[in-house]
Amino acid sequence: MPIPSLNIQQIVYKLLSMINFHGRKGEEATKTLVSTSLHNDSVEKRFQSLQRITTNSEELR
Repeated sequence: MPIPSLNIQQIVYKLLSMINFHGRKGEEATKTLVSTSLHNDSVEKRFQSLQRITTNSEELR
């Protein structure tokens, strides 16, 4: 039986809605955990990557 096509973005949104950490640090932790699990990456490496992305997006505001 074929596996239905999965949209990674939909999976990420669903996981983010299921994990309920509060505040900015909680959101960062959630994003780190979800992206690490999807990319089969180390938590430390993914956290550093997300910190750079967050910092860059805040500087653009």
